[in-house]
Amino acid sequence: MQVTIYLPDGMIRKIDRLAKSEGRSRSSVVQELLQSGMEGKKAVPSRTLSAFGAWKEGGVPSLAEIRKHAARDVTRVRLR
Repeated sequence: MQVTIYLPDGMIRKIDRLAKSEGRSRSSVVQELLQSGMEGKKAVPSRTLSAFGAWKEGGVPSLAEIRKHAARDVTRVRLR
């Protein structure tokens, strides 16, 4: 079904930016926003949802384990 709605220019610009950044159509962005609004929760961009499942259940490393692999900081020198 096709519906015509009138939105402020600022809102259209935000929707267009979101659609472009996610490689989606304006309609799909508006549909997702309306659906999540009707469910009473804030919309989550699809690029965020795509990260779900990146680690298997219980496989998320601890913060200490993540930091263990971080490079040591370099010696800093005073700039003149």
